[in-house]
Amino acid sequence: MRHIENNEVGQRQQMILQCIWEAGGKATVPDIIDGIEKRCGVRLSSSAVNTMVLILVDKGLVEQGDKRGHAYLYHTVLTEKEFRIREMKRIRKLTFDDSSKAMLISMIEAGLKEEEMKEVLLMIKRGLLKYPS
Repeated sequence: MRHIENNEVGQRQQMILQCIWEAGGKATVPDIIDGIEKRCGVRLSSSAVNTMVLILVDKGLVEQGDKRGHAYLYHTVLTEKEFRIREMKRIRKLTFDDSSKAMLISMIEAGLKEEEMKEVLLMIKRGLLKYPS
């Protein structure tokens, strides 16, 4: 059985992060509930969303701020871009033995579109994507 890291973020938790980012980086539980309903057509209970938000707080991805009305205002610790980079590094290490080459080959084999590949190569050529130092 695979070990689940404490910092692994599930699909619903990612949906909550996405709702907070779309709300400008700060949102209450009712805001998040409305955001999920708007995105997915499903209305989750306040207790379910609150529990998931508190898990994200425990993982250090969300912080609890001041109260707005009767609800706390939560904000993300990472930007969406920072989160994606963090997740890619985690997946690369966990799934691909820390090999970017193996990860990229798998992305291509899984159906990376030719147009996307051309766009990425053009961005590299123009210096828009640089290897981090």
